[in-house]
Amino acid sequence: MTQVTSRELETLLQLACFHYLTAAQVEGFLFDDSALQSASRARVTRRILAGLVSAGHVQAARRVFDQGAGPARRVYVLTASGEAVLRRSGRRAGPPPARRGSLFVEHALMTAEVALAFRRAARAKPGPELRSWASDWDLAAAIPGSPLVPDAHVVFATERMTLDLFLEVDRGSERPAAFARKIRAYLEWHWSGTWRDHLTVWPLVLVITPTALRAVSLRRTTETAVAGFGGEGTEFRFAPLEHLQDAGPFATIWQVAGRPGVEPLPVSDAAPDDVPA
Repeated sequence: MTQVTSRELETLLQLACFHYLTAAQVEGFLFDDSALQSASRARVTRRILAGLVSAGHVQAARRVFDQGAGPARRVYVLTASGEAVLRRSGRRAGPPPARRGSLFVEHALMTAEVALAFRRAARAKPGPELRSWASDWDLAAAIPGSPLVPDAHVVFATERMTLDLFLEVDRGSERPAAFARKIRAYLEWHWSGTWRDHLTVWPLVLVITPTALRAVSLRRTTETAVAGFGGEGTEFRFAPLEHLQDAGPFATIWQVAGRPGVEPLPVSDAAPDDVPA
């Protein structure tokens, strides 16, 4: 394949951003705003992936099981050839991921699910526009020397304001003590002021968890860390992936460290919904 179509190029770009994607996720990135019927979307997606695999730009990686339940999923990953295609097209691309274990793959797939939820919410109704999504490798290059690398830096915008977000995607495998160290690293980074060389404002930190119980646990861990270190000028929010997917990021789903109850994101143009049952 000497040239790629616009949809093939978009597939390569999304694989560069998220490292691993399932066919269903590729379909979402390509066709969420398309008028194509579901069967046609799936068929075109399979054809695009098959062509990219045949050309050597994408590799079909091992199947991943979703917590031991349901059918296995084949995942796709960018190859060095695919990276070269992106660079020739003028698009900056991160290197294909080294061989990683299943936890890394599942984390990548969950991050993609979060991105799809944000994109769908931005398209669903008038309100905040998804202005940018910077991946972890984008951030590692853009903010050299930072004490940690968030999973993404997201910017939403309305006519009156912008909302900067750092995303932490939690698979539930990290011990509370390790997560507390991550929160302290955020706090130390904030207090150091070195972020001002690369960011105009300090982002709100959103933590997306696999379950509601895990969201409560990490909120409490964060409250303890903030109490011991001082968190003025920072804010940490927590929600399970299911609530994010069902109601969207602008719904009243976010637990806030240090405050009772749940809240919507602070975007005044967005009309919050109720917490999903």
